[in-house]
This record gives sequence, C-alpha cells and structure tokens, in this order.
Amino acid sequence: MEADLPSAKLEDVHCSQLKFTIPQKDAKLSEIFNSLCALKDAGLIEDYSVSQTTLDDVKNHFFETLNLILTMQSINTVSINYSRYS
Repeated sequence: MEADLPSAKLEDVHCSQLKFTIPQKDAKLSEIFNSLCALKDAGLIEDYSVSQTTLDDVKNHFFETLNLILTMQSINTVSINYSRYS
C-alpha cells in the first residue's frame, strides 16, 4: 500500500485488519481503488473498504492529540526545589 500510495500512513492495527489514512489532496479515489484492486488480485489482501473522514473522526483525533499533548506536558514538568543559604 505505502509503495503505491506513499502518503498512506498506517494508523491502526487490530488482529489482521490494518487502517491507513491518505490525505485527500495526495491521491485520487481512482488511484486508491486501483491500488487496492491490484493488491487483492495479487492475493495480498482479502478485502478492503474506503471511507471519508467524518466530523466525529476529526473531533476524536483532536481530543486524542490534545490529551497526548497534556500528558506529555505533565511528564516533562520539572520541579525545582532549592534552599537559600544565608
């Protein structure tokens, strides 16, 4: 997949299912379907589906990213304790 569509990014793996995302500006639907049909004809994949990003997908990705950023900020917080000597 990534050889035919270099902008394809592996997003998730669950059992034998792989989920890729492809920026819409980087590939035409015809190119995506041609690549997937070729992979299926070669016996490299059993089945596939193509869908567009929904508003819920965007919202979920936004909150996942925000949560990751907030988590990283809390991990990278440095505490400094000092004593003042007279």
